[in-house]
Amino acid sequence: MSERRKILIPTDFRVSSLHTLRLALGSIDAPKVDVVLLYGTTLDTSITEMLFYSPRRIIADLLTDDFREGISILVNRFESKIGDWQIELFHGYRQRSFDALLATLGVDTCYMGRSYPFHLTGDAFDLTPFLQKTVVPCHEVDWAHEVELPFAVDALESLFLPSMLNEQSASEPSAQPEETLVDYESMGACSSRF
Repeated sequence: MSERRKILIPTDFRVSSLHTLRLALGSIDAPKVDVVLLYGTTLDTSITEMLFYSPRRIIADLLTDDFREGISILVNRFESKIGDWQIELFHGYRQRSFDALLATLGVDTCYMGRSYPFHLTGDAFDLTPFLQKTVVPCHEVDWAHEVELPFAVDALESLFLPSMLNEQSASEPSAQPEETLVDYESMGACSSRF
């Protein structure tokens, strides 16, 4: 088994984008994995907006109840494997800025969905071009064939795929596991990178 790893997953704050994370966690052979969810958005250049800029507020506005529930499902499913969580914003325009962010965060590997169409709104932008050119190893995960629901359906049920449900071994008790609480306040306490 290898040492602790830190992975980066691009997100659009839809439950569908969490499938990449689920498959990445299932394929990594490490005792603990720290997870960074990254969202790309342009920074408003208005002086007033910059004075009152708050990454925590931006992330809180983007987090939906379904996305929070999806994270809780994955945290419970991979409780022994997941270490720390953080959600980061990226406001850069250059590859150099992106690579500097990954180095600052200490990211070992990036994972992105090969066929996942990001549903971006407002000032958000797709991080795929940055991920394809980064110096950090980046793996494309093609999970479209595993998900029976179309990408347009952003349902929590899609996180309960047969491959996950059949993994419970016979030696484990069939009683409901105790639910792990996710501290969303600390996840929103992130910094943004320019």
